[in-house]
Amino acid sequence: MDTRTVPLMELHERHARLARIGNKSEKTIAWYRGALEDFCRYLERQMGIAAPARLGDFSLELVRDYILHLRQRPTFIGHPYKEPGPPLSDASVNCYVRGLRGFASWLYEQEYTDANLLGRLKAPKMTQKAVEIVSDEEVTRILDALKAPTATNVRNRAIFLTLLDTGIRASELLTLTIPRAHLDEGYLLVLGKGKKERPVKIGQTAAQAIRLYLTRDRPEPARPTIHEVFLTEGYRVRHVRSGNAKRRWNSCLPSRAGRSRTRRSTISSCASAGDPVSLGCIRTCCATLTPAAICWPTATRSRSRRCWATPR
Repeated sequence: MDTRTVPLMELHERHARLARIGNKSEKTIAWYRGALEDFCRYLERQMGIAAPARLGDFSLELVRDYILHLRQRPTFIGHPYKEPGPPLSDASVNCYVRGLRGFASWLYEQEYTDANLLGRLKAPKMTQKAVEIVSDEEVTRILDALKAPTATNVRNRAIFLTLLDTGIRASELLTLTIPRAHLDEGYLLVLGKGKKERPVKIGQTAAQAIRLYLTRDRPEPARPTIHEVFLTEGYRVRHVRSGNAKRRWNSCLPSRAGRSRTRRSTISSCASAGDPVSLGCIRTCCATLTPAAICWPTATRSRSRRCWATPR
């Protein structure tokens, strides 16, 4: 069989199957699919290639033309509610290209091609932007806004101090379980990207905030299989989308807390790794875990990806 006639999306399905066998995350698989689908749309709509795009249409020169197209393409093209904006960022272009390069490497490894078609292609460089740091005064104001001894404030204060002290990702905090929280020993075992577990030091102030939440304000789990530290109405939650997180965070804190900072704002971390903690990350965690952010299964289906969080 001439592999050049195989549709690219059919090859992706084979790629996705092997990725699942290799225990790759669904996010990773969806990332590859998104990059390849966008490239196929470019071939069919911009280059006039008959659908479906096939392996024979996947070449270095066409991918280079695609990169030039991406650099000029406005954001929000085809969005039902937003007007087209400025061209795609360097990071977005880089992300699409890395997805195609990974797919090309897989094609070569599985002997669909005689060589790595994109082996000589380098991912475009990304602009290194200066990070805006949230001041100590703003950190104090955020903590002051969480002083009222309500269950939500106790939980959000523990979230804030944990992220500030450890520098872990929002997803790592949301999936942190009680057996992995070694507060007396001064460390957390977090499950990060690639399903890799690592220990992270935590200070006494953050550890005490978590203890207070666990002993006094953590709701009873809705199911015996739920062991996550931070819950909403007894349920574990999925990661919230950043735009909805910003809106939910802004509704949770008064203006004096410095909520006007953009999601690129960061807080200096006291973690041993020295990574800064994004205020957007903090906003995401607090927003995801806010009771009003719950969408029950029927609402989730009707609102599709626009929902904030779903108990599971």
